[in-house]
Amino acid sequence: MLYLTFKAELSPTIKCVSLRNAKETDYTISTIKCLSCHESDSSKSHKVSPADKQEDDKGHEFNFIMKCKFCSNKMTLNLNIINETLVNYKYEHGDEDSDYVEKMKTAKFDFRKKHKYDKILPKNDNEDVAILVEMDSRGCVIEAVTYDDESNGLDIIVAGDSTMEELFLEDLELYDFDQANDAELSITDAVWELVKK
Repeated sequence: MLYLTFKAELSPTIKCVSLRNAKETDYTISTIKCLSCHESDSSKSHKVSPADKQEDDKGHEFNFIMKCKFCSNKMTLNLNIINETLVNYKYEHGDEDSDYVEKMKTAKFDFRKKHKYDKILPKNDNEDVAILVEMDSRGCVIEAVTYDDESNGLDIIVAGDSTMEELFLEDLELYDFDQANDAELSITDAVWELVKK
C-alpha cells in the first residue's frame, strides 16, 4: 500500500493546514510502473480523483484504469482519502492556545492508531507530516504524484482561529498576509511524498 504525505515549513501564526475538498481533488500521477514488464511511464500525467468511477470488463469499479503502453497489462488504482491536518509544531501561541500543538498531536496519533495508520511513518519523526491519501494499486506501482497548483487548494487556520480558504501553492510555496494577526504568512519547503507501508 502507498500513502501520499505532505509536509512543509509553516510561518509562526499558522496553526494548521489541510486540503480543501480532498474527496473531489485531482491527484496527478506523473510516473507509473507496470508490474508485468517493469517499465516506468512518465510520458503522460494522469489526473485521478476519488470521485472518478471506471468499470473494467468484469464490472469491477476503480478510480483509475489503464493498460500499460509497453505490454498492455491492466493497471488499476483506488484512492482512499485520509486528509490529515498538517499541524505547525512551531506555532507561536498565546496563553489561550498553550496546549494546542500537544492536543493536535494526541488527536492525530489516536486517529492513526485507531485506523492502523500508526506504522506508516517513522515513530520518532520530529516534523509534522500529514497523510493525505491511501493508494491501492493493482498491476502497477505509482512512482510519483505531482502537486497540481490549480486543483489542490488548501485551507489554513491561523492564530485566533481565522480561516484562510482555498489558497494554492505556487512552485510548492505560498506567501500571503495574515490580516487577523497583522503578520506575514508563508508555506515553504513543501513536499508531497509517497511512502510505502
